[in-house]
Parts: sequence; structure tokens; C-alpha cells
Amino acid sequence: MLFIILLIAGQCFNPGIHQIQHEQYRELAQRGEPSYNLPSYQPRILTEGMRYNYYGYLPFWVSTSSYSEFQYHLLTHIAYFSIDINPDGSVSGLPNPSNFNSIVSYAHPRGVKIHITYTLFNSGNISAFLNSPAAKDLAINNILSFIDSTGIEGVNLDFEFVTSSVGDSFTQFVATLYDSLTQRNPSPELYLAMPSIPSWYPGYDFLALSDVTDGLFLMEYNYHYAGSNNAGPVAPLDSSSFWGYFALSTSVGQLINNYQVPPEKLILGLPYYGFDWPVESDQMGAATVGSGSAVIYSNAKQQAAVHGRIWDSFSQTPWFRYHNGNWHQCWYDDSLSFFLKLCLARDSTLQGAGCWALGYDQGETDLWQEIENVFWDEPPQQHYIFTVLTESLTVRYHPDYSADIMSYLHCGQRLVAFQERENWYKTYYPSNSGPCYGWIQGGDGIELQHLEGVGGDSAHRITASLLNVRIAPTTDSAVITQICFGQVFVADSYSGNWCRIYLPDSNTRGWIHFQNYSAKICSPEDSNSAVFNIDSFILPDTVNSGDSFILGAYLTNSGHSPFTDIIFMRFDQCSPLYHPGYWLDSSNAFTYGFNGLPGQRFYREVVLQAPSISDTQTIVQTFWLEKFNQSISNQANLSVVVAGTATGISQQPQLGQLSYAVSNYFFTDMVKFTITSNQPYSLQLFDISGRKVFSYCGEDRYLIIGNELSQGCYYYNLISGNSDYSGKLVKIR
Repeated sequence: MLFIILLIAGQCFNPGIHQIQHEQYRELAQRGEPSYNLPSYQPRILTEGMRYNYYGYLPFWVSTSSYSEFQYHLLTHIAYFSIDINPDGSVSGLPNPSNFNSIVSYAHPRGVKIHITYTLFNSGNISAFLNSPAAKDLAINNILSFIDSTGIEGVNLDFEFVTSSVGDSFTQFVATLYDSLTQRNPSPELYLAMPSIPSWYPGYDFLALSDVTDGLFLMEYNYHYAGSNNAGPVAPLDSSSFWGYFALSTSVGQLINNYQVPPEKLILGLPYYGFDWPVESDQMGAATVGSGSAVIYSNAKQQAAVHGRIWDSFSQTPWFRYHNGNWHQCWYDDSLSFFLKLCLARDSTLQGAGCWALGYDQGETDLWQEIENVFWDEPPQQHYIFTVLTESLTVRYHPDYSADIMSYLHCGQRLVAFQERENWYKTYYPSNSGPCYGWIQGGDGIELQHLEGVGGDSAHRITASLLNVRIAPTTDSAVITQICFGQVFVADSYSGNWCRIYLPDSNTRGWIHFQNYSAKICSPEDSNSAVFNIDSFILPDTVNSGDSFILGAYLTNSGHSPFTDIIFMRFDQCSPLYHPGYWLDSSNAFTYGFNGLPGQRFYREVVLQAPSISDTQTIVQTFWLEKFNQSISNQANLSVVVAGTATGISQQPQLGQLSYAVSNYFFTDMVKFTITSNQPYSLQLFDISGRKVFSYCGEDRYLIIGNELSQGCYYYNLISGNSDYSGKLVKIR
């Protein structure tokens, strides 16, 4: 309890990280005027994307070399930091104008709004300013002049800290500025930097300020600070018996429940930094023996890898310790604790989250990935269905084998994917508190085949805010999990107004009352762009008149739709290679093989038939892929020599050789081998795992096999003397 009292008392007198670093770098600023010929803001016209705002402070001292590393599709606002307001209302020049010009040039064409931050630090300076009507008028005029001349989208005020004696004056100043901004067309936005714990700062009327601003940026990262008496979490997620009551979740809860601040006005500010304190011992939360030093995220992550990352379950944050003559503890946030805090913002239905400060990740991408995981919503037209081919396939939190496992999948399960990254596929995961996702490794399509595309199935997009999934299609059956608005799951079967859906968790399947609570989507893959590349193909150089033979093609899926059975290999009109048993018509051939997902490379085959001719001919054909009579691939050209009956390939084997014919390489019941040989031969058949499933040695001219085989791919090996032939068979069903 003594520790908490000291912490509360210290909050009012210790500067926050904004002020500390502002004073640290202030003398490095080159003050001047911005360019007045900057790219204009281009609003995003999207049906998908960020479901919440992400508001990042960008200090003037961050190198412009990092600007190209920002993932702008995951940003909605950038607040350039900062222009100083003086107690008399005058303002400093813009720090490092070339940096400001550069970030506007990056952000505006990409649909990211630019705000300019105005800072006033020190309670005495703030009181002097707020007690002077002339100073406030001058400051507002200066702010409006900058907005009008640059055309940027808004203002951020960072006053640290306002005392209760001038709290009403601060609220009135903000209201006057807000009113002045709203009179412009378009109306610039106004955001405020706000302290982390409302009860410690009575000078801020959170509810009144939320009425006269577009957003309140909660600086939820000063729970332990440079001058803390003990080392500890900069941004603890939850209250605990060890660290006490105050934490992010309690602050957010207080603001919404006690102060009645609308959650849609709140931005949860998160730290891209930590503090490294010299401490008395290696014990967690040890007393400090000096001031802490700020450590940016990228450095903290690297040092944690060296010294050993430790997870604190009380605060839900990481830390590490080391000894370099004295003990040190560094507390920071990493991708996991950051993810949990983003979930707090999402689950509390806040306007969004933000950070201090952009550029502190120095090219690390894991924090961006968490923003995408929690705040980004993919467009419906990107959805497609896959089936699981591997037993006990893992679902993970991130697209990496080192990520924690969420659950295991079973063969035959069908799920919806909407994003691919290096053959990892993002799918929906049951959740009762907003979007939740998992990642599944699908394999490359050639060497590894864990997932395969599916066409023609139906999916259901949930339109209810929350929907029960039950063990049976009745309202009195047990609820096994819940799913929420916007999630999409594949239909397995129907019973009246109930639909059984596939689930990626341990339940595997469950029933939902789909009518009025979901939107049915038939064949979602057909709404997507189908783009394939014919990388290469194989076929015999020479075939006999009337023979059936295989064209095998290696394809790459570059679109957003899996390969399905309604995609045909299209040949020149009335192709001489038309095979009536395996073609839709004389120009469109069915293909057989692996249904490659977006991002996969895979193999498909087409059955061709040589024309019956007496004289040898060379046939040249152009072919490509089509879906719904639209070309969806590049074109390729084949050339094959067809030996006529007069000069055809000899059907009589020499001693030690054989010839053979296969009735059909793609069969449903049985396949017939016709073999001509002058000596005994052997025929062996292997399944896709390499297991021998058939073996024969003898001289029979005809062999009929396949009735005992299950659906799948098989490889045969036929040997007689010096002759050795191999091939592939596919049992379709």
C-alpha cells in the first residue's frame, strides 16, 4: 500500500515520456516553415481495412529513413510532434520542416490523416497560459493559421499537466478551438493527449472534453516512469495483488463506467518503449537505485533475446534483467503484451489505439502484425474455402511455427481463408468479443500439401453481434462456443433453419440458427479474382495415332481464388487433341490434380487423345486456363509428334522390352493394363505415401486392378528386362 501511495503522489510531479524526450531532443530541432505545396489527402474508399483508428505520434527526431518502413494501411492518423506553445500564446517554428514535408508526402496519398501536435509542458506555464485570455486567443489564431496554410487534417493538444485550479479554463479553451475548427470546410479534427489515470488528474474533465473533441488519446504508459521507486511495468494490463489496482483495464473501465465517457471517443495509447532501471537486486519489482533510462522497442526486443525474456503474469508484460556490475531490470511491451492491449481496445469498443512513438520499432514488423490481426478486417470478396488434408494440423496465433498453438484440425474439416502469407492461411476463430483469427500452414502445394482449395460450398457471414453455436439444432441444446459479427464459417449441412458449420477449435462442428442471424454466401471463391500462371508443362515428344496421353502442367496461384473443377484448360477451337471422355467439348478439357490455394504452386493434368491418322504429323496447340469463359492465365504452346499407323511406333517389343496401354489414367472403379512382352514382367502400385498397395509378377497380357483401392493418387512401376516404365493413376471416387 505504501508503494501505491508514493506512486500516486509522484505522478503529479514527474514528467511523462513526451516531455522527457521533448526536452532531450529539443535543441536538435531546426525550426522553420513547412512546404505549402504538399500532396493533398486522398481518403480511402474501401469496404474493408481498419475497423478501428490507429493514431501514432511521430516525433521530429525520428529519422525519415524509417518512414518507408511504416505500414500505412494500418495507420489512420499520424500526429507530427511538436510545435511549442509559449505561456503568452506565441508558438515556436515547426521542428525539422523537411521531416514534416516528407511524412505528409508519404501519408496523404495512402489515405492517412496528418495532425500537428502543440505542446505545453509544466503546470506553472499551463496555468499562466490558461489564465490569459489574450494568450489563448493568440494560440488559437496561430493554430488555425497553420491548419489553413498546410491543409492538414487536424490538431493534437498535449498539455502536461493541467491542475484542478485551471481545469475549467482548459475545457473552455479546447471548446473554443474545437468550435473554430468545425467552422471550416472540411472540418479539421481535434485530439487531446490525456493522462493515464483519470482520478490522479482532476484538472482534466474527461467527459466534458470528450464532447468538444474528436478523440482523447490516453497516454497509458506512465504507470512506472523514470523516477519510480521500484522497477515495474510501464503499462500493466490488469490490476493484480502484486502491482496494485491501477492498470490499463481499470482506467478504461473507470472512464467508461464511472466518468461516462463514450468509448468511441477514446484512443488507447500504448508504449513502443520501456524503462531500464538500476536496481538493488534481481527480484521482480526491486527497489531502484537511480533513474530509469528509456529503451525503444527494437532495442528492448534485442536485449531481451540476449538476457532472457521473462513474462510477468501479474501485469501481462515482459521484462528482463542483467548484471553489469549492478543489477538492472528493463520493463517493456512486446508483440504479445501489445496484442493483449489491442484486444482490450477492441473488446471495449474504443475508437482505437495508438502509440508513442512511430519509428521506435526500427523496422521490426511484429507490432504491425498485431495491429493487422486485431484491427484489420479483410474484404468479403477475398474469402475462399479450403479443406484440411493432414491430421492434427495446428492452428496458431501467428503465421510462424514458433507461435503458440490455438487448436488442432482434422482431415476433412473445411474453413474460410482470407489472407495468405508464405503459405500460411488466416482463418476465423470462434470468439465472443470481436474478431479473432488463427493461422494455418497450408504447404507449398508440391512438396507439402496440408490444405487444398474447395469450390461450390456455402459459407455464412454472421450478422448478429453474438451467436451461440450449439451441439444440436435445437434452442435447448448445449452451447459449445460463440461466434460474433463479421466472422465467416463453412456450412456442412442444414436442418430447417439450422446450419451445421465447421469450427477450427476442438468442437470441429456445431449448429447455428442461421436465418436472420447470418448471410449465406454461395461459392465465395467465385467473387474473387482468379489468376494463375502456367509455369511449365510436360508431355511425350511422340505418341501413336489414337493414343491417350497426359499433359501435366505446373501452375502458380497468384489470385484470390483456389483452383476448382469449374476451371478448364482451353485449347484452340476444335482441338485435334480432343478426348471425348475427358473434355467438356472440343475446346475445353477437364483438369485433374491438386486444387492449389492462393500462393501455392501445384500440378494439374489433362488427358489428351492423338487423332487417328495414317501419316505422321506434328500438332501444335496453344492452351490457357479459363473460368466462366474468361481467360485467367498466360498462354502456352505445345508441340507433339503423332506417329501415323503407317509409320507408327512399333507395337512389337524386342526381347527384354515391353509395350503397354492403360485404359484410363483417371478411373472410378477399375483400370485395365494391356501388356505385350516377350518375357515375364512385374507391375507394382504405390500410394502417395510410398506404401505398396499392389504387386504382380508374371506374363498375363491383361491386368485389371483398382476395385480395392480407395480414392486418391497412385504411382505404378512396370519392369521387364531393360524396360522400366512409371506413371500416375488417379482414382476419382
